[in-house]
Amino acid sequence: MLERSVSERDVVAILKSAPRCWLQDNGRWKLEGTDSDGERLLLFVELQEVVVVVNAFRGDEGDDDEG
Repeated sequence: MLERSVSERDVVAILKSAPRCWLQDNGRWKLEGTDSDGERLLLFVELQEVVVVVNAFRGDEGDDDEG
């Protein structure tokens, strides 16, 4: 998040109400939304036993990533 200047607020907003969300073949969730400035933001969410891992990408940066 720090590397891509993604705020916790933007991540929480997308986790709450992502307009696009789908489960990938690898078991991770991909969520697509926009940040507070209207820039496209992708989140890749992996649910583990006691940890939730979220990767955030801006614009087209995460399109080809399987998470």
